[in-house]
Amino acid sequence: MISGGKRGVPTTYLTGVKATPLDPVDPELRKRLALETPHELLQTFLLGSQDVLPGDILVSGTVEYPIRSSAEWSDHGEVLRHLVVEDLRR
Repeated sequence: MISGGKRGVPTTYLTGVKATPLDPVDPELRKRLALETPHELLQTFLLGSQDVLPGDILVSGTVEYPIRSSAEWSDHGEVLRHLVVEDLRR
């Protein structure tokens, strides 16, 4: 949450969400989303229509990934959430 121009400490909102492994984003998707960053972009799909927005943080294991893009995706009647995240590790 942002208050007075400052971001508060993140809190756990969703846990145990089923997701596909993190995979690199292809250059075409990166260009289409206009996500300019010096860091590697990764993508995953979450099962269900989760309330996840850009600016949230995805935690996988002990690694935190800032979410840059979040969109609902439908695959053969199954509702998914497509996330594009930044890998800040170098």
